[in-house]
Amino acid sequence: MLISPSPAQSGVAARPRVLVVDDSAVIRGLIGHWITAAQGLDLAGQARNGQVALDMLNEARPDIVLLDLDMPELDGLASLPLLLQRRPGLSVVIVSTTTRSNAALCMRCLALGAVEILPKPETHREAVAVRGFREILIATLAGLGTRQRAEPLAVPTPRDRSGVPSSSISRRGAATPANHRADRRPAVPVSGPSLSEPLGEAPALFATKAPSRCVIIGASTGGPRAIEAVLGGLGRLSLRLPILVVQHMPPVFTAAFAEHLADATGLAVAEAVDGEEVSIGRIYVAPGARHMGLSDEGGRVVIRLDDGAPVLHAKPAVDVLMRDAARIFGTRCLAAILTGMGQDGTEGARAVARAGGAVLVQDQSSSTIWGMPGSIVKAGLAREVVALDQMADAIHAQLGRFAA
Repeated sequence: MLISPSPAQSGVAARPRVLVVDDSAVIRGLIGHWITAAQGLDLAGQARNGQVALDMLNEARPDIVLLDLDMPELDGLASLPLLLQRRPGLSVVIVSTTTRSNAALCMRCLALGAVEILPKPETHREAVAVRGFREILIATLAGLGTRQRAEPLAVPTPRDRSGVPSSSISRRGAATPANHRADRRPAVPVSGPSLSEPLGEAPALFATKAPSRCVIIGASTGGPRAIEAVLGGLGRLSLRLPILVVQHMPPVFTAAFAEHLADATGLAVAEAVDGEEVSIGRIYVAPGARHMGLSDEGGRVVIRLDDGAPVLHAKPAVDVLMRDAARIFGTRCLAAILTGMGQDGTEGARAVARAGGAVLVQDQSSSTIWGMPGSIVKAGLAREVVALDQMADAIHAQLGRFAA
């Protein structure tokens, strides 16, 4: 069912067009009503399954598709690659219930090119849950729509820990499309005392050492594929230090995400556990709906999970982790903030910069949404602005500047 005329037909400025694909007429009607009522969005149409969505794709011309997973005839997983193939540049958001089986399917959808997962309420009769879902849904659609219209922004001079402007910010790498998944060449390690010793073969050899530095990776919308690309580029460098990952994602999905990263990269990736000691050679993913922080307990760095209030609507929030890491690791704390909606990471970047650490951010052209990295850049807190396919190299280079 087509809803709105094209911008050319209506004579109005182009606005993102959203196609809702769900086998529930109630859900289609509810989401369709929200989109129609929202400013800056057009409802391109509604489809009861993937096949109907494909049949109406040319006429509806959506910019964004909200795609359910469990549908008759052609489900979300089967229709996703066909939708992306027939309409290049399409942003597909998976809307799914938070079951363990669906979590694994969602990871496959992200690998195929979906940009985001939104947890669907278990029932449309729970007013609070539905209201929260509506807020997240409309904000995500608005963010994706802004990305399509975005003009490259001027980059201000970064500031040092005292707040005084420092040397010119550097850019690395050519612009890459937001949905591009580069075939990365192996990153070249930077020579220096912290990286020049032989790697050895056994990760356990390095896991016995207490960490003296860390890397934090934070992301939101579009983040799962970006994080996978960065970790794949880092490769065996991950054996030399702990990497702590905060991806805005609901419970259940973060465990599946950690498993997916481990399978895709061959690295030691797991969802973080409260009270476990941070070890060299491991990658920790913050669990959904819990903040991940760090504490220094007699020279041991320990993960602390917190069920506190959301920070800037995010839980987990990378701000929480960055503040703790800045306090514990100081000048040897490195953060990479990737694509994502909102401003989570900016206050954390301020703490890292004041402690003498470094913050790298993904550039606008290769980001799905340039909210989180853009906020840090506009605050003057980014050491480098880096294209996604150059981020692993930038991390290598920055770690090479750390003291041994």
